[in-house]
Amino acid sequence: MASAHQPIDRQAAIVEAYAAALVNAWDRAQEVAGFGVSATQLRALAVIDRNHEMTISALAGELGTLLSSASRLCDRLEAAGLISRDTDPADRRAVAVSLSRNGNAVFAQLRERRQAEFARVLREMPPAAREALIEGLAGFHIAAGEPPADNGASTAIGLVDRARRRFPHSAPPPTRRANRHPSGVRRRSSGSA
Repeated sequence: MASAHQPIDRQAAIVEAYAAALVNAWDRAQEVAGFGVSATQLRALAVIDRNHEMTISALAGELGTLLSSASRLCDRLEAAGLISRDTDPADRRAVAVSLSRNGNAVFAQLRERRQAEFARVLREMPPAAREALIEGLAGFHIAAGEPPADNGASTAIGLVDRARRRFPHSAPPPTRRANRHPSGVRRRSSGSA
């Protein structure tokens, strides 16, 4: 078992080794889903889903890729009917992308399959270990500077607040203006199609 007294490099190696099981469960759900979407395309869909609507430039930034590569990726996603593009009314040169109805449906199915795979594994863990895992992941999420999850599940059960109290030296999540993405594209509310 990892000890808080071990050097941070050793702890990082332990996290990497154990995170492989989490990544494998994630990958199994994607393979079973059989949507015919590559890992890169799924990553782009996840980023777009998280931001609701964003410019291709902002997508390229989040993916760590060139604008031209992100644009070609969006071409393929649009051709597959997974995203739609709209011109930003505030800046006619900027093109905003969002998940299409089909993209939302595919991503919702994938999320369900991932959660089912995680539930299968979690059932094999003792309740205290599940709680510790979730609390640790919430702390990791905060320390990584990730924005709060949109589904509200972790906030609803107080894990984020508890993780912040337990990990006070973690980096606070980035702050964003309400319903605005850093790209300046207005975010849709969760009730819109």
